[in-house]
Amino acid sequence: MNNKNRKSRRIIQIIFSFILAFGFLGVYPGFNTPLSDNFTFKIYAEETDIYPYYCNSLTSSQKKLFEHIYNAAADFRSDTVINYRVSGSDLSLIADLLYYYDPLMFNLSALNAEMYMNSTVVYINYRSSKTEYSNKINKINENAGKIIQSIPDGLDTYGKIKYLHDYIAQNCSYDINAEDADNPYGVLVNGAAKCDGYAKTFSFLCGKLGIESVPVIGADITEGNADHMWNKLYYNNKWYNIDVTYDDIISVFTDNIRYNYFMVSDNTMKNSHKQTDVSFDIPSASDDSMAYYKLNENRAEKLSDTVKALKKSLLQASENNKFIATVQFSSKSDYDKAYKQLITDKKIYSVLKSANKEAVNKFCDNIYLSSRKDNTYTIDIIIFYPRTPLEMYYTDPDSVSEKTKKALIKYGIK
Repeated sequence: MNNKNRKSRRIIQIIFSFILAFGFLGVYPGFNTPLSDNFTFKIYAEETDIYPYYCNSLTSSQKKLFEHIYNAAADFRSDTVINYRVSGSDLSLIADLLYYYDPLMFNLSALNAEMYMNSTVVYINYRSSKTEYSNKINKINENAGKIIQSIPDGLDTYGKIKYLHDYIAQNCSYDINAEDADNPYGVLVNGAAKCDGYAKTFSFLCGKLGIESVPVIGADITEGNADHMWNKLYYNNKWYNIDVTYDDIISVFTDNIRYNYFMVSDNTMKNSHKQTDVSFDIPSASDDSMAYYKLNENRAEKLSDTVKALKKSLLQASENNKFIATVQFSSKSDYDKAYKQLITDKKIYSVLKSANKEAVNKFCDNIYLSSRKDNTYTIDIIIFYPRTPLEMYYTDPDSVSEKTKKALIKYGIK
């Protein structure tokens, strides 16, 4: 289903040159910027002042160091001076926080540091000019503003979170080689990104709504521990996982959005995701009560719930003019048994006929396609509506096999 090779992490280089001049008191002969006591995000100031979550785990001195380097980078300075000798571990921590966990600090390319006895000089390199970067930020904020304005009135917070999830999945394509693939410009302007671009953009848009969401650095254990990034989101006093990249599946079908990784627990993620960043205290997510399939009664908590959950999903698909119905299982054992009963033993036909009797929009109950995802214990059932065009279902109708075309044409689907 989804074989994306997610090589997401672009390492920020940190070079530490230890200069030990014993007759030298550590005063760098350049400009001196005092540490700030009143810090605000200059880039975020117009929209929100949400402080990056991971700053909460920093010590007081580390926070001041973060503020100092952040302000220097936001001002596009080539270097800045800290009035004490900074440890290499602290600088490495701040570099990670700036690049990986701040959605709009994507213009950084390298931090180089020279340590003196009583001061530290940090040299900052950038990917593009100040003018080019400012233009990108303006475009990002412009497009983000349009997205926020497009959110339908009356949606509660959960609905708004889903809207942002769906918007990114619908309007961005996965492309590891795309320009600005690792940041919101790639997603919101170019419409192409990789997992860190998806995750940072989701956090950025959530921040616009005052919803706390943080990127998580980890690995996909189903892809040889390939580097991957997703999100954790704080909702109703609990943390949940959201992986927009993996919910934006590569598919032959036009309906490419899934909710396998929407508002789910760490336990649900464990079959495919592994958190690898140990630099920060990553919040745990233990609750599955807000998972999309559970809330929509598409989850079979036990094997005997299979028919009820699938029928519910089929009726919802029909009501919303969708053609993919998903049912999820709470255990691998139930998932495997249900697949055998539905697909191998062909019990699916009785479920299709039963659902079709109550469906708002009648579908063909003698034909279907199916797919399964072992990582999330989900089964997708693809249904078809009479006298509809192939392009309603397939991204490339010409690629559909002749066998499938012959089966569908009986129902006026061509």
